[in-house]
Amino acid sequence: MPIDSSQKPDPPSRLEISPQFLFRSFGFSLCFVFIILLRCFPFKL
Repeated sequence: MPIDSSQKPDPPSRLEISPQFLFRSFGFSLCFVFIILLRCFPFKL
């Protein structure tokens, strides 16, 4: 899955990368919130 950034340096091309960035940030925030929840409420898993 090659990313031709040199072929399309237009702003619209950056919008294609935004879903992946949103997914990454969402996963990171989810893990961060999960860790905070575990620290605030120590569950006995």
